[in-house]
Amino acid sequence: MVTASSQDENQDSEGNMDDCLSITQLIAELAKQHSLKAQNTLLLERLDDLENRLRRSNLRILNVPEGSKDGKELLAEAMAEVFTSPPPLDRAHRSLGLKPIAGRPASAFVLCFHRYSDRELAFRWARQHEVKFKGNTLRVYPDLSAALAKKRATFNPVKQDLYQQGIRFRLLYPARLKVMFKGDTCNLIFETPDEANDIYEKQVLDQKGK
Repeated sequence: MVTASSQDENQDSEGNMDDCLSITQLIAELAKQHSLKAQNTLLLERLDDLENRLRRSNLRILNVPEGSKDGKELLAEAMAEVFTSPPPLDRAHRSLGLKPIAGRPASAFVLCFHRYSDRELAFRWARQHEVKFKGNTLRVYPDLSAALAKKRATFNPVKQDLYQQGIRFRLLYPARLKVMFKGDTCNLIFETPDEANDIYEKQVLDQKGK
């Protein structure tokens, strides 16, 4: 004979089992979401890496006057000291976007060199010289993806601090900061701005406070 007490106990047991199943399902769902998020992050990183590899032979040039479309003309005038004749280019074009209104800076000009060695030669020379074209002073940068450019920009505050203290540094690819303390006797490489800032405070600020 089933008593009311037995029925209540059975219902409680079934309720507990349902609760356990619900918790187990929730844990499994959270684990699945975590796995998918990790896979998505990995895919985005690989996609960004691929995009930057495709841009490897490019240079991004600012202040090129609107209307200028010939990449070889630009190189022939701006880098005559580097190339006796303009090197072969795969492409030369403005960055995507609407044409800026009058009075606003011209959109970036992208040069895609056929040979990576020519790109490196042009970039190294531009870092050490003033680059002029049609009366404008040009600024020459690597052509990076938006994600990588944003990541590299996170080092800007500590780079500014190092520059003000006369400490040599260099931003390495893809986004690492090399700092040369005490001349070249102490070279350190940092993966994050926080790491660089911590060492900066210990190596520079603490020493000044003593």
